[in-house]
Amino acid sequence: MKITKTQLTKLIKEELEKSLKEAEVVQEIYFPFIGGKLPDGEWSIRRKQMQAIDSALDDLSEEEQLRFADLVEGFLDLPDDQNDWLRGVPSALSTALEEKFDEWNKQLRKLSYNRHTKDEASVAMSKMDSVLGIMSKVVGGVAQQIAQEKSEDAAHRKSEDEKHARISAETEKERKAQRAHDDERRRMASSAQQDDSDDSFMGQHHLSNPGFAGTGNMGYGESLDRAKISKSELAQIIKEELENLLK
Repeated sequence: MKITKTQLTKLIKEELEKSLKEAEVVQEIYFPFIGGKLPDGEWSIRRKQMQAIDSALDDLSEEEQLRFADLVEGFLDLPDDQNDWLRGVPSALSTALEEKFDEWNKQLRKLSYNRHTKDEASVAMSKMDSVLGIMSKVVGGVAQQIAQEKSEDAAHRKSEDEKHARISAETEKERKAQRAHDDERRRMASSAQQDDSDDSFMGQHHLSNPGFAGTGNMGYGESLDRAKISKSELAQIIKEELENLLK
């Protein structure tokens, strides 16, 4: 069972050649200093993801496409003016997205047909997958996000309208109360003025006829003070005056 150095070298060479052929077929093994190629499935799945994003974008409304562009602007070469993003056929947004996908497909093609180190593929696909993941979430959720924002805006407007209506009702209530208060004050002032006029007339009449009514030489204008006389005192005065008249 002894083996010579030459035979050992030959066996190692055969095993290496066999491994290299298998690596080219399955494209999954990366050898140090030799490298490997990207498996076909890695490129295929990412190409399908790009196609899905592109297809979903076509189904969005202009408002939703603008929101998508605003959220992924940092990854695309878009015009500075947002008003130009959807202009043209195809639009600037569609063109920028296609250019980015072409760039990624070229990277994947190179990794699939040329040997490279495993780290080189990992770095390239990690960056690519990160942006593709963001785009997939955005394009799938932008319609729902806009609908939610519209719902929140409607709820806010309703709340503001209800608040305004409540304030208006309270203000109108206060105005009515103030008008009623002012009307009552005017009515009381008018009544007091009429009472003063009547008192003045009665006072002048009885002063010009002393002894006709009242006690001594005093008329009603002098003997009756509405602000100071009580109900019982008034009744007593009336009784005395009636007795004087009867006599």
